Amino acid sequence: MPGAYIKQVSGLDRGAFNPLVAAAGLWMESDGQDIRSRSLEGFLVKVFPDRIVPGYLRRFERFEPGPKVDHSVRVAESTLLAEDAMLGAGAALRKILISVRRAEVFNEDEDFETDPAYARSAEHLEQLRADVDGLATSALCECPKCSMVGGLQSWFGMRTIGHKRLRQSWCRVCRTFHGSSAGKPTPTR
Repeated sequence: MPGAYIKQVSGLDRGAFNPLVAAAGLWMESDGQDIRSRSLEGFLVKVFPDRIVPGYLRRFERFEPGPKVDHSVRVAESTLLAEDAMLGAGAALRKILISVRRAEVFNEDEDFETDPAYARSAEHLEQLRADVDGLATSALCECPKCSMVGGLQSWFGMRTIGHKRLRQSWCRVCRTFHGSSAGKPTPTR
């Protein structure tokens, strides 16, 4: 059974779910590794360098979303996003296995399922399904940068362009990195 730390670090205790963080945490836990924020973030940056930048996990863990004021509940769309997040976590587990066990070849589902750490991780991920499905009671959005799924108002917010109100595409955590030097070289003049 996944521990409270996995639920906390993946955002489930705050109305969100990051499938990459959940998969990495479950993998490390199932592989017998110590999962502290620093080691988990190092692992995430190594396996998902295009998605997770150094400092992301620290900001994600500290982010406290505002009060839940999502009035535009689109249950069908939110249910699909929650299901996509679970599928994304499963895909992330496979990517982790391939990157950790480089010498092995994985062609069929059975190839993945024979690895004990993968099997335990996949089983624990399935135990998070009810919590992830519970997120679908509010309007959800998915961040294209970090893959996190969370409430529209609390995790993403709105912006006004001209006279139109549009949802922010990146989550509030990823937007804190925009313009900062985290993960990007600083241009010199």
